[in-house]
Amino acid sequence: MAKQPGYLLDPPLRPRAWVIRLPGVFVAPSGNKLGGSFQTVVVATSENMAWEIAMGCDIWEQLPFEVKDVQIFPKDPLSHGHHSTR
Repeated sequence: MAKQPGYLLDPPLRPRAWVIRLPGVFVAPSGNKLGGSFQTVVVATSENMAWEIAMGCDIWEQLPFEVKDVQIFPKDPLSHGHHSTR
């Protein structure tokens, strides 16, 4: 059976909204610890791209609860959504 050109290539990824949450220590200026944690939402085609875009964001929402680890997850998960900690 002959393979079609591009047979082994992954289908293109569609952009989606990703939530990135950080502990306050990641956002506070050096030496100052802010209470709580922070999150931003970006649109990207992958978790890694979402992280890269978020690192350039200057708008972060302060959360009313503490996050202990970096969290990246789809805002509107599909049935097989991703959840990651860095």
